Amino acid sequence: MNRPLVVGVVIALLLGTIVGVAVSQQIDRPESVDDTTASPTEESLTVVEVPVPKADPEETPFGTVPMTVGSVPVLASVADDREERILGLSGVPGMQEDEVKLFVFPRDDTWSFWMKDMLFSIDMIWVSATGTIVHIEESVSPETYPTSFKPDSPARYVVETVAGFSEKHGITKGEQVILPEQLQKN
Repeated sequence: MNRPLVVGVVIALLLGTIVGVAVSQQIDRPESVDDTTASPTEESLTVVEVPVPKADPEETPFGTVPMTVGSVPVLASVADDREERILGLSGVPGMQEDEVKLFVFPRDDTWSFWMKDMLFSIDMIWVSATGTIVHIEESVSPETYPTSFKPDSPARYVVETVAGFSEKHGITKGEQVILPEQLQKN
């Protein structure tokens, strides 16, 4: 007797879409054979795309937290320890416009950044401990490596966005950044 065995695998993507992959396996076996021990003789693959509404900012996916750059609300992935800051966005294939990487440092300094192992261009925004933007480097490309970029004034935070973010939203030096709630308490 043939019985279909359906296995569903759901992968949540940052793009706000869930992709379901269902593998249907036709299995030939006698009635007495346990389903867990049978081997497949035929496979087919079906991909189904299902839109998912944006997450509530208070319950954001993938460890992101809400913050605001200028007047633009974004979701930040926070790098607040040495290993996370070193890795940064290296090897990441890209980001959505409303996603940023927020680097948190233990003290104010003129922290330098480079584009080692980067796969796309970004804007870099240095922010003081009080949330004021002190320096911006726009549309920095991976080809600039090993050149380092740093501000003239000390900063406590650095925000990395997609290239062109600052220009598109009119973000300039002197504007405020509203940091994630957990950082405002420190």
